Amino acid sequence: MIRNGYALEHSAVNKIPVWVCEAVSRNQLLGNVPRTNPFRPDPKLPAGQRAELKDYTRGQDSIARTAPAGNQTVHTLKDETFFLSNMAPQVGAMNQRAWAAVENIVRSWVMDQKIDHAQIVTGGFFFDPKEDDPGHATGLLEIQTIGANHGAVPTHFFKVVVARFATDSQRHAIAFVMDNRGQKTPFDFEKDIVAIEWLEERTGLNFMPSLTGPEKDRLEHSPSPMWFQ
Repeated sequence: MIRNGYALEHSAVNKIPVWVCEAVSRNQLLGNVPRTNPFRPDPKLPAGQRAELKDYTRGQDSIARTAPAGNQTVHTLKDETFFLSNMAPQVGAMNQRAWAAVENIVRSWVMDQKIDHAQIVTGGFFFDPKEDDPGHATGLLEIQTIGANHGAVPTHFFKVVVARFATDSQRHAIAFVMDNRGQKTPFDFEKDIVAIEWLEERTGLNFMPSLTGPEKDRLEHSPSPMWFQ
């Protein structure tokens, strides 16, 4: 599904996006358009294959926008982030604190002109660390759902950022993964950085399909150091 501010792949089974991709530049962050919070089901998706507002009634969950409203300062583009196809259930203590802090960090990199024209891919996925241990893996993962439409609650959320630094011409990439729960303060986002290759193996996604060879290996094989603090 392609909109003016982002593109996404939606799961009609889980009623959440598989991934949402957006390009964020400094010019689009300049401005101050107030939020009107027009949460609504996506009219491009048929009933029964989408989330509805009444599904989000469980008190501990917030509606997490994968392409955040804060990345848009044009009224029509900001409103488009409130379609439920762009959202997934996220624990409120995470959504309003640690996850919001990561979004703010990425925006600050662009606003301060430390990186140029960031491409950001965000989504939720389902993972149990014990499945990485052959001695404890069962091949099964219990997934929680909410609402009459059984929207799946991700166990984890990811955010992948690909950009060029203002100081060089190379691509750089960083990936954050967080458990869908409240995070302890002070936040230590360096512990949430993973290799993109690790994330691809557990989500089945290819975040940079147009890249091959040494550049792909450089960007995906090892966890990135934390970008600008």
